[in-house]
Amino acid sequence: MRFIILATHRTGSTLLESYLNCHTNTPCSSELFQAKVSHPLSVPRYIEWQRFYRKSISRYISKFVPAGGGFKLMYGQLSKFPDLQRYLIKHKILIIHIQRENLLRRYLSYHLAKKTDSWSSNTSEYKLSPIKLNPENILNEIREMQKKVNHHRHFQKTNPYLDITYEDLSEFPDRTLSRIWNTLNEKPVQLKTELVKQNPYPLVKMISNYQEIETALKGTSYEWMMID
Repeated sequence: MRFIILATHRTGSTLLESYLNCHTNTPCSSELFQAKVSHPLSVPRYIEWQRFYRKSISRYISKFVPAGGGFKLMYGQLSKFPDLQRYLIKHKILIIHIQRENLLRRYLSYHLAKKTDSWSSNTSEYKLSPIKLNPENILNEIREMQKKVNHHRHFQKTNPYLDITYEDLSEFPDRTLSRIWNTLNEKPVQLKTELVKQNPYPLVKMISNYQEIETALKGTSYEWMMID
């Protein structure tokens, strides 16, 4: 194993996973350390495998993760398995930390996905589904997410590390993947994906109480996030 995608929900990790899989030398599995089974994978998740075989994370990774590849890991999954963090540090695994600069859009995207139970899409037929956000909580939610992002940058001190943003991945996919592949000493290949952006609309059309949210963020360091 050479890398992991470290992320939280709605930051482009699935898109990045699909791009990495375009290269035969950087196969990327999905969330192998997910606590619940929501869809089948080509390999068993660690929580199921360990319960049955009672063997270590190291044995699991050696058996199921390709030598040149990696997998996607969410913040919460990392905290549940301390042995995994020790493994990543010990073996100097490349941490590809993908984040979303516009945390308001991440927050909105997360709640839209929960509302519609749609976490990815391969159709261009967009369905506008406005949602009401809580103006009293929005600022604290954004601040807490920023703290989580900053906390997980601690890998900069221990591992090979790349900061990737959703915004760069969406707008400059070839440049972003070239940066990753260059770090892994791989030649870039042509990108393709069936995934499409789920929420392409302006914020004013997706947030039913847009003016309330605009007021809540006005005068803060997050005010710019209202600008499309």
